[in-house]
Amino acid sequence: MKTSDYIILLHKRLRGDIEPNEEQALDDWLDNQPDRNLADEMEQAWVWTARYKSDYEPDTKQGLADFKAKLHQTANTGEPQLKRRYLRPSWWAVAASLLLITAGVWWWANQAYSSSDEIYATEAGETRTVELLDGSTVKLNASSQLTFTDLGNERRATFSGEAFFSIVSDPSRPFVIAANGTQTRVLGTAFNLRAYPDEPTVEVEVKEGKVELAGPASAGPIQLSAKERGICSPRQDQLYKVPAEDLNALAWHTEPFGQALLEMERYYRIDLELANERLADCAYNGAFNSDNVEELLTNLTLVFGLDVEKTGERMYRLEGGRCR
Repeated sequence: MKTSDYIILLHKRLRGDIEPNEEQALDDWLDNQPDRNLADEMEQAWVWTARYKSDYEPDTKQGLADFKAKLHQTANTGEPQLKRRYLRPSWWAVAASLLLITAGVWWWANQAYSSSDEIYATEAGETRTVELLDGSTVKLNASSQLTFTDLGNERRATFSGEAFFSIVSDPSRPFVIAANGTQTRVLGTAFNLRAYPDEPTVEVEVKEGKVELAGPASAGPIQLSAKERGICSPRQDQLYKVPAEDLNALAWHTEPFGQALLEMERYYRIDLELANERLADCAYNGAFNSDNVEELLTNLTLVFGLDVEKTGERMYRLEGGRCR
């Protein structure tokens, strides 16, 4: 990781929301720093930052530059360590140094990652399902990272990797995802987004609803509906869409059957009652390949051995069944 990544981890530790694996990585990095007092100084700066009035705005760019320079001053200076250790700096030098550190921490806390940001990540071979504060759910595939911020009139995220998004509909607050030179804009839908940094293309495959995918200015944006895949190659200035009847990009995505039923209800505008609650935790990775409700119900009876009873207009009760 870069130095800035470790500064972010230290900021997360001070906020109290650092993950165990992140804390271990941070401790290892701090142990290898020539300035062993770095963490203590940043913690003190954090305390001082909290005392500033809300309308205080330091020179964040200069403060950050000086803060980064402090991280490397031990390695770059020609002064012997012992000589510097016994120097007694004047009070104004101490105050100036602390202010610069404070400005750097303030910048990271309020510009790079605000306290309202939600940050999620997975390692190689790991998948993880998270629920965002707006109620949307995201299932992250391996080696992925998501940062989400609710700006009030807009929900914004930056993303790297692959994930299945199920976005809560809110026309007044669109959901915008920036990933590898592209922008995916949605109101309420479910789709798969693949945007690994080492791959030449970004792909969006829509399961339900509509998505707008924008890439190079000369090539987009394009509108994607259910069972369509958008492909963007930022380096080649290309953006186009193709049919995706089989929704192959969702093959990796497995979710509890109970969650899948909720998505089916939204997609088909029906009401599904699951009598056997034990089936709610069964794994399900099917796709909605047809707009025909009867075909959907037939597939469910074949997969889980369900008995389907129609109880009203677009209302169905699912009885019996078993996990596969």
